[in-house]
Amino acid sequence: MICKILWFSIGVNQAGGAERVFLEGLSYFSKIGVDARLYTAGVRISEECLYKGKYKVNTLNSKTSNFYNFFKIAFEINQFSPDVILANSRNEAVLLMFAKPFFKRKIKIFTFIHGSFFQYEDDIEKYAIVYKKAFLKIWQNDPIYQMYISKNRPKGSQVVEIIKKEIIAVFHYFAVRQSSGIFVLTEKTRKEVILLNNIPPSKVFAIAGAFSKNIFSFKPKQDFTSTKNIFGNKIIFSLGRLATKKKVDLVIKAFSKIKTDDALLLIGGVGPEEENLRNLVKKLKLEKKVQFLGFIKEEDLLDYYYHCNIFVNMDIADYDITTMTALALSKKAVVSSQHIFETELEKSKILFKAFPEENSLKTAFEKALESRNIFDKSAVSVMKKYSWDAYFLSILKIIEEFKLLPPHIK
Repeated sequence: MICKILWFSIGVNQAGGAERVFLEGLSYFSKIGVDARLYTAGVRISEECLYKGKYKVNTLNSKTSNFYNFFKIAFEINQFSPDVILANSRNEAVLLMFAKPFFKRKIKIFTFIHGSFFQYEDDIEKYAIVYKKAFLKIWQNDPIYQMYISKNRPKGSQVVEIIKKEIIAVFHYFAVRQSSGIFVLTEKTRKEVILLNNIPPSKVFAIAGAFSKNIFSFKPKQDFTSTKNIFGNKIIFSLGRLATKKKVDLVIKAFSKIKTDDALLLIGGVGPEEENLRNLVKKLKLEKKVQFLGFIKEEDLLDYYYHCNIFVNMDIADYDITTMTALALSKKAVVSSQHIFETELEKSKILFKAFPEENSLKTAFEKALESRNIFDKSAVSVMKKYSWDAYFLSILKIIEEFKLLPPHIK
């Protein structure tokens, strides 16, 4: 019997890291013979979310027009009768928690938590009463949180919004606790999830994926340095959504302090901060040294990684797919000191960490520009664990330990 996996995601309107995970997961499961379906409870999947046609997914047909119709969600899930459900975030876990009483049989639910809400300065859920004790302990042990996150809820918060977040926090808290297992990306987030939700460490698994295993034999299709007339320059490449938490403004400010004539900063991505970032470039008179690439097509993306000298990511996060992709291509990477890597990668000669402030980042840039591009063999071996195939195989093995899937899945 072919086992069935249902991946439940209602956040399907953008192309981000969380979307990349379920798209790659569905592709992998289908490849090995698992009947894997995406369920959106009637929410439309945008073309952008599917990376403009790169991914083709099998979906569970849904006639639900309101994803708060728990009975209807349960009915549609019962029709498919999956062996296991993967909730793409805490929000889906909440919906499943309310739909679960209507399931015809017991179905184990595993929840993905793709990052910490401490990463978002304006998310006041972290201040909810249910997280109060854990919040203080986590905040006190992270200097970057202390730098960017207020110890207390911002005074300007609206009463209605506070009440709303308090209720949501309680729902999230119990939905996570009721999950059979939780998948997170790093040990740092794992510890946070355990503390915040007061759950046994044995239920939370820190594993991550980032790229196709084919990346290790990648050959570029084009040399964009010549087409953009920037051949011969030292290229620093930034990629990601142009949002506040990504700290691209910090990258631009630190770059402006580098004393070199042949360094160029290429910024890939789109987002709400684009206009502000362009104005910052003008203010610093960097128009000839900084280029905004906009949205980069999926088929061209690895070419940009391949031809850059340094990849930079100062996101307030402990893990990012873009950085791991750069390291897989043996590119020097300048990252926030909050990023977590395995010991072999931490010791590698192409990884440079900076505290998220201008002078620290400037120093990291200068060290990276002066260094040779040498990647230790042990680090290369570690990178292979971050292929999507290795990642989802690990997930299947964890699910197997709960005796949920047929023994032919190895």
